[in-house]
Amino acid sequence: MKHNKFLTSQQIYQIDKLATEKFLIPSFVLMENAGRSVAEIVKKYLQKNRLDKILIFCGPGKNGGDGFVCARYLFVWGFKVCVVTFVDKSRYSGDV
Repeated sequence: MKHNKFLTSQQIYQIDKLATEKFLIPSFVLMENAGRSVAEIVKKYLQKNRLDKILIFCGPGKNGGDGFVCARYLFVWGFKVCVVTFVDKSRYSGDV
């Protein structure tokens, strides 16, 4: 039997903090890797289902940044991508 393991948001926060503070991995590298990983999974799904359009909602913060990275990869790979955000663009800063 296959078991899926999930991390809480607090656990993910601690892992990100460890990666950036102890191992000195820039947060934009973490964001790039997360966004590309999601994009690769979404790409497989879209191809399997013969879809070429996707709507991505991006909120504030680093998760929103992951969404923008995902959108960029899907766009470069030839998908029709629409990104929606309900956050004023002035709230995006830093690596986002």
